[in-house]
Amino acid sequence: MRQGALCAPAVLWSSHAEAEIISDCGAFRALVSPARERVKIVALTDMALRQSVRLTDLAELPLDDCIALSESWLAMITPGAVKVWHVETGRVQALLPLVGCRRIDFVGGLLLAHDPAMGSSAVDGSRRCQVYDPGTCRFLRSVDVPHSSVAFRNGDFLVVYAAFGKGAEGAQPLVCRYDLTSHEPPVSIGSLESDLGA
Repeated sequence: MRQGALCAPAVLWSSHAEAEIISDCGAFRALVSPARERVKIVALTDMALRQSVRLTDLAELPLDDCIALSESWLAMITPGAVKVWHVETGRVQALLPLVGCRRIDFVGGLLLAHDPAMGSSAVDGSRRCQVYDPGTCRFLRSVDVPHSSVAFRNGDFLVVYAAFGKGAEGAQPLVCRYDLTSHEPPVSIGSLESDLGA
């Protein structure tokens, strides 16, 4: 298997139409070559190439599950770890020993890694995720993220919103707030408005 290796920026493919868009963030876009050999990061302001990374051979995983992009970081699942690069400098920031990780996402600059070994909820199918700060490589805590949910960061908290079941007024919302500075159980806050200060 090929390990993700950072290379000097090179020329983009002849046409962006030939490339597959894997991820967008506020400033950058991740494109995968037609042959699925490289991931290239371009700036959305001028489509200039920022980085070119060799794609890890993980054919059994969907590309949008094993590649994640934020405004500062590119993360990729490799056979032995989750590898994190700084988008602008190309520096390898972290090698997180998450063997068997099946999905990664960035939420508010934090990396969420789904670890199948940690199991999932039999009630709602929530994924058990480990939360890392990619800048410091520090593990923060574990959280449960339901399928079809929305997660966002609010300061030192991670807020997860989902809807389950059917009631008199339709789907019942579930809003939980995780304290990123502790490992205390999440707090149900009832509604997004209560956490947004509305």
